[in-house]
Amino acid sequence: MSNLNPQKPYNPSLCNVEEFYIPHADANYLNAQDVIHSLVTQAKTLATIGVCQYEQEDKQTVCNMNNEHMQNLLWDIQTKLDMINKILPTAFDYKGPVHEQA
Repeated sequence: MSNLNPQKPYNPSLCNVEEFYIPHADANYLNAQDVIHSLVTQAKTLATIGVCQYEQEDKQTVCNMNNEHMQNLLWDIQTKLDMINKILPTAFDYKGPVHEQA
């Protein structure tokens, strides 16, 4: 199944996370912090899986992860890191109550 829609031109530059990401109008810094926390947790889990596979290979056990799987794993981690990089400024965009100075 192709991702191409004949009714709409395909723009390959929009496959880049940096170009595609658009924050929701109602999102604030707390939402951004939650999203970043989730992405970091997912990236750490994926990295741990990759490390475990390499450790198993060193111990002469059978590794079920082939090169394509490892490439996909690394691509997933990179995508999550790209999203974190894009969202990070929003996570520190706290605008607290304005205090009038006397």
